[in-house]
Amino acid sequence: MRVHQNYVEGIAPASIFVLVSGLFFPTLSASAGVVYFIGRVIYGIGYRKSGASGRMMGAAIFDLAILVLFFSAVNGAVRSTGLLASFGL
Repeated sequence: MRVHQNYVEGIAPASIFVLVSGLFFPTLSASAGVVYFIGRVIYGIGYRKSGASGRMMGAAIFDLAILVLFFSAVNGAVRSTGLLASFGL
């Protein structure tokens, strides 16, 4: 039950990051989305087999994918607005 609740809590931001990131970096976004999904599967299997300590590898994998998606989405959004150009960057 805990794995399911954790998945439900994390899928909304992950989906949004994949969509926004995909507008600017489609290949990177698709790859990170697949890595996120694989990390979630590993997380669930590890949690089921070893309890809370077994979920660490899966959590590390999907957290890395979320970071990539987040920063690529922010990077694309900031570049498309020209916000950095107004600061001379």
